[in-house]
Amino acid sequence: MLEHKVIASCHENDRQAACAALREELTNLPQESPLRPMQRDPVISCPLALDDRAFLQSDVHGEYILKFFLRYFGARGLLIGHLPSKGVHLSVCSRFDSDVLPVESTHVCQAEVVDVDEEPLYFKLFNRTGDGVSGYHYDPITMTRREAASSSSRCSSLTAHSAVRNLD
Repeated sequence: MLEHKVIASCHENDRQAACAALREELTNLPQESPLRPMQRDPVISCPLALDDRAFLQSDVHGEYILKFFLRYFGARGLLIGHLPSKGVHLSVCSRFDSDVLPVESTHVCQAEVVDVDEEPLYFKLFNRTGDGVSGYHYDPITMTRREAASSSSRCSSLTAHSAVRNLD
């Protein structure tokens, strides 16, 4: 949201506080809410038990998370833009991506009436999975020039990298 100029630049502590407030709101939802963090089987992804620290799923929690951050940063005067009517296209990459297991993607926050000239925002995330199969943290993937990524690089083409910030 910061990269797409929806929220103003703010200190990392402010972003961490927003993530903590989001987690608190999710864990205070009724137990029967499908948005409550849930421990899942790491292979077949079936729910096992409520777990306040459980991994959040982009297809289940994505829209709720973005709307929460709009409210949160708006209440602090840090909302400087809006989400387009076509919403946000979330793509989540992992080390398991292949022809058999393609990149997970979902569209969230689309308006009921869509402006045909507007484009959605594209958020690309990397799901770190540690040694297991299920994820535990999303890192934003941004594009940067290779020179900026490595001082020894002579190539000026773009390369993807994952921002290493633990904000969950």
